Formats: sequence, structure tokens, C-alpha cells
Amino acid sequence: METPPGRPTEQAAVRNESAAPTRFVATRVLLAIAYLGLIGLCVSLLGQFSGPLLLAFLFLILAIPAGIFGTYLATLRRIHWLGMWSTDSFAVRWLSGPWLRLALGFLMAFLTAAVLAVRLSVADQVDLTLLAICVVIVGFCLFTFGGWLRRQFQPLYQHGRSLFWVSVICAGLMSLLDPAVRYMVGAYSTYATAVEAIETARQQANWLGDSAIAQFVSGWGSSWVGLERFMLGQLVESPSLGTWFVLIISGLIRFPLYFAVSLTVCAFVLPQREYRRILLPTRPDQEPGTLSATRIAWASASATILVLFIYFPIIAVMESAISNRPGEQSPEAVVIRTVERIGDRYHEVGTVEEINRLAVSMMEERSKALASIDIALTEGFSLMRANVDPYLDWYYSLPGEWTRVATLLTGNLEDHLSDKLSASLGADEPFARFEQVFAAALHGEAEKAEEFRRLANELLNARHVEVQADDEVRVLARADRAELLSLPTHTGITTIEQRLGVTAATTGISGVVAAAATRQILVRVAARGTFRTAAVAITRLVTIRAASGAGGGTLGALIGGGIGSVVPGLGTAIGAVIGGAIGGIGVGVGAEYLILKLEEIWSRDAHRQELIASIDAAEAELRQRFSLDTPAVLPR
Repeated sequence: METPPGRPTEQAAVRNESAAPTRFVATRVLLAIAYLGLIGLCVSLLGQFSGPLLLAFLFLILAIPAGIFGTYLATLRRIHWLGMWSTDSFAVRWLSGPWLRLALGFLMAFLTAAVLAVRLSVADQVDLTLLAICVVIVGFCLFTFGGWLRRQFQPLYQHGRSLFWVSVICAGLMSLLDPAVRYMVGAYSTYATAVEAIETARQQANWLGDSAIAQFVSGWGSSWVGLERFMLGQLVESPSLGTWFVLIISGLIRFPLYFAVSLTVCAFVLPQREYRRILLPTRPDQEPGTLSATRIAWASASATILVLFIYFPIIAVMESAISNRPGEQSPEAVVIRTVERIGDRYHEVGTVEEINRLAVSMMEERSKALASIDIALTEGFSLMRANVDPYLDWYYSLPGEWTRVATLLTGNLEDHLSDKLSASLGADEPFARFEQVFAAALHGEAEKAEEFRRLANELLNARHVEVQADDEVRVLARADRAELLSLPTHTGITTIEQRLGVTAATTGISGVVAAAATRQILVRVAARGTFRTAAVAITRLVTIRAASGAGGGTLGALIGGGIGSVVPGLGTAIGAVIGGAIGGIGVGVGAEYLILKLEEIWSRDAHRQELIASIDAAEAELRQRFSLDTPAVLPR
């Protein structure tokens, strides 16, 4: 009898895999444990860090296994589809390359990560137990009929297609098993409406962190889980023909979650050699070929550009966009209590303003028309104007650009730029001389200060708000209690305290006036929208960064191939990975520098004029408060 085509190759592969089954299983188990450990570490650290950076890293970890496996499945589908075309056809030339595969795999990876993150944002003990059962069922399916499934396909498709159908079968079984398990353990409640169920689930969605993206994901997760619980409660309370339809809908809702988990598990089962098909030319070879150093370097450079210059900036832009449009994040904003926090206690909104008004009412008006104060004030603002150019030099530098991107990922960009501008304008203590000449005009008013503290404490006690541990609050204003209860000793500074939100510190008048001037400048700069242009500029750069990705991949491949084949002892694959990363970073940094210089040429003058105009307006405001409406002429 003639041996069927492909049978010797299949038998050889079986013998090779059976030669070291223990090592294969042990390696995959260790990889899975390390993967779960990394996820657990990220989850444990989420509550300790502000901003979306760690959450974005967690999304990346969740996406990698399913994304790579999905790219492999897409490669098999493309091999099958391109089999009908001639090798010289347009379709083969344009669709057989790895770019489309990587793009689709990247998209599938983050869709999978989104499904997992949204659903797990409100996971409880029953959810985690069901996920563990899902992993066990995947293993059971592979052990029971995995071999039978592989025999249904040609050798080229044996591993990928069989694992795909195992994932489908497992997800289907878990979709039916999930409501049954919840019913048996009593993990259900009867809700009057779906809205009530969603609101109950929302109280659990708090472990992803405090970023806007985390709140957005938690809001969707609460809606998903709340809808599940509502349907299960209706199924238990009113069993009828309609409940079967509800059960089907419930299964359809759960299917994507368990399918994503099953794909992730199968990614650790697929033989390592099969993953080489992702980077190799699309050919129906039963055994994948060997990867060259150039292809490894190209893959490394592409991954570097995707993650560093596209993925993280996109996350930063999403964080900025969501935080600037809080009305679209979640219905939670409707039930949040608005308060002011003074020290470590909460008070009604308007308490800070009331105390400031009390301070103003207890201060006597005094004359501030002193020539020495006038000259010192003019000198201080002149020094501030001289500090604008050093700030712009930093703003249009690569460290400044990278710092803004990093701040978008870890905090608030507008706050960062505000702090940086404040520090730059305050360089060299522009109001140091003003402190010397103005200190002579101040008088101690101990009795009034004591009376002010007594009345202010009574006001704080009367407007105190009790906040429970599970209450959602939004702090509209914060103040240090000691500073708020410190009565300024000069009418002009009292006016500035009330209008600009600063206090007369015990360290001297210079700090107060500098803070007042800087605060006034920052308010006017923010009103002009100057700080918000940074987020807009970063949004524009994302598209240009993506356009430079192909060049980075090509250059990275050339550098990686050279390093992998020339440097002795480094290894072709490792050298290619290092070179690919170097090439990707090099092109990314070069593109960043060119774009930044173009942005400086285009907008620096206008930027400077806005800052100078804000300083002029702040000076005019302070002069009005001090009754110094006409600036003094400095001696030359």
C-alpha cells in the first residue's frame, strides 16, 4: 500500500515531540506560572500608582498570548486563501507579507485584552473560580479529544485549527456551565430593574486604579456584570418559556470572555516552532522554515515602534480625552457628592470662600502707595519676563517632549506644565527685593489673628460634612488648615488671598506675592488654552509616529541583521532583536526631534507672546490691588 502524502512527516513530528514530553509540559507550565505571576504583580500595584501607565502595561500583558496565537491563526487562514492564487498574482504579492498579519493580530490582541479587562474589573470569588474551571476544561478537552481533532486536519493545520475548535467548544461549555454554577452556589440576587443591578455591581469596580481609562473600563464592566445578574435573577424568579431565551442571551454575553481565556491558554500549548510561520513567507510548507536574523530584527524593531511610539502615546491621548469629557465616562458622576477638603476633614462647598471673606472683613484698609514698593514690584515682573525664554527652551526640547508624554501616562499634563512654568517664572527669586522693602509696611495683629482663628474654627465645625467609607465624593477644592486659619497682616495681601487663592505664609511676603503673581499668570494661561495645546500636539504626533514605523522597522532589520551576523558570541537571533530595537528607537527619536523643531518654528513666537501677555495682565491685576495703577519707570 502506498504511504499517503505527508504521513512520514507527521510520524516524525510525533516521534520528536514524544521524545521529551516531560520537558515540553514543564516548560509550558513554568511559562504559564510566570505569566500569571506577572499579572498578579501588576494587579497588586495598580492601587499604588496614579495614571494609566501601569494599567496600559497590564493590558499589554493580557493581550500578548491571545494576540500572537490569533496572528498565527490568521496566518493559517491566509495560507489557505492564497492557495488558489498564482505566485505572481497581485494578491500574493500584497497579502502574503507579515504587515497585514501583525496589524490584524495586534487588533485582535487588544480586543481580547479589552474583553478580559472589562469583565474582570468587577470580578468576585465566583468569577475567579469559573475562570479556573475554564482552564481545567481546556486541558480536559485537549486530553480527551485533542488528538482526534488534530487527525481531522491536514498536517499544516493540525495544531492551529484543532486548538481553535477546542477554544470554541470550551467557551460554549462554559457559557452553559456558568449560570448553572452560579445558581447552585446561590451567587444571584433578584433586582427590580437592570439599573439597580448595574449600580450594585459598580460598587465593586475600584481595583483598576484612579485613571480616567480605569473608570471608563470599570463602568463598562459594571454594566456587563449587572446585566448578567439581572437576567440570572429573572431566570430564577420567573421560570417560563421566556427564561430559555434569557438563558441563550446570557450565554452569548459570556461566550467572548471564556473564548478569550481559552485562546490565551491555547497560546501556551501551541508548539514553539509553529509560531515561526508568523514571520515567514506565506507558503503551505508542512514544517516551518528557519528564521533569518533580518526577519527577527525586523520583528523586534516593529514591536518596539508599536509599543513605545504608537501604543503608549495612544493610551496617553485616550486618558486625556476621557478625563476632559467626564460626562461620557460613566453615570457615576451623577451620584458623587461635591465637597471641599480642608486638612483631613470634608466641608461644604464654599467653606474656603467664606473663611476668606471673614478674613477680609476683619482687615483694615491701608495705603500701599509707596515708591519703593512700586519699583520693587516692577523689577520683579521684569525678572519674570526674562524667565520666559528658558521655559520655552525646555518646552521645545526632546526631554521636554518626552516628559510631557510620560506625564500624560502617569498624571495630569496641565498640572505638570503649570508646575514647570511656575518653577521657571520663580527662578532667581524675582520678588526677593520686594520682600525687603514691603516687610517694613507690615504690622503684627495678634489679637485679630486669634479672633479670626476662633471664628473660622466655628465656621468649619458648622459646615463639616460626614463622609462614610463607601461614599463617592468629588473634592472641588483643597486647603491646608493651618494656612487657611492664618490671618494675613496686610490688606493688600488679604485681597490677593481672597481673589487668587494664596495665603500669607510665615516665611515672608516674597513667597506670597510670587505665588499670587504666578497663580494669576497660570489662570490666564489656562484660560487662553495654552496648556491644552500640548495634548493636541501629542495627538497630531501619533499619526506621524505611525508613518515613521515602516522606516524604523526596515532600519532596525538592517542593523539587527548586521549585529547578529558580525558580533561574535552574541548570537544571530539575540543580536537581531537588539539591533531591531536600536533601529526602531533611532528612527522614533529622529522623527520626534524633527517634528519638535517644526513645531517650535511654527508656534514659539505665538507661545511667548501669550505668556508675556499673561504676565502683563497679572502685573496690572496686582497693581490694582496695591493701588499702584501706573508702573514705575526703572532707572537705566
